[in-house]
Amino acid sequence: MITIRADDMRLAEDALRQIPKGVEKAASRALNRAIRSGATAAARKAREEYYVLHRSIISTIKIHPATESRLIARAVSKGPRRELMDFRVNPTAPRKVPVVRVAVRKSTGYKDLRGAFVAKGKSTAKTHVLRRAGKERYPIHIKYGPAVPEMIGSQRVRPFVEERALDVLSARLEHEIGRLLGGAR
Repeated sequence: MITIRADDMRLAEDALRQIPKGVEKAASRALNRAIRSGATAAARKAREEYYVLHRSIISTIKIHPATESRLIARAVSKGPRRELMDFRVNPTAPRKVPVVRVAVRKSTGYKDLRGAFVAKGKSTAKTHVLRRAGKERYPIHIKYGPAVPEMIGSQRVRPFVEERALDVLSARLEHEIGRLLGGAR
């Protein structure tokens, strides 16, 4: 969670006293820019930690912008767990191999997934990493990795995102104050 520091708020109130709703305008614009840059930073940092596509992360993030009357901005990430095929898998196509190797995090590298195999689905023709539930032929289960909200909320990603959003918030609040003062003269 990011909030406007008291010092920055006092500065804005002092500078924008003559402009009607000046503080609210500057704060909402700064919050919206900070929340957007936080979402971008989350995608970048998650890509540094995990083998996942940028668009896969950004597509799960919904931004609820701040307004002049409601100075709260939120970025919410919702989404299901990602199939292991969305990460690094060896082999990538259906082949008979002794073991399937999967890499989800960049820091841990490939891990062996014994008993798993790669096959195409009959109805969708999409390739999956599968594993049998027991000795019988069926049922077969698709194997999943972490969801995007789990990746963004991890201990390595979240503090970086919050720090980036706070930096942008301070810089943008100063910029918006100057912009409103320059336009009012």
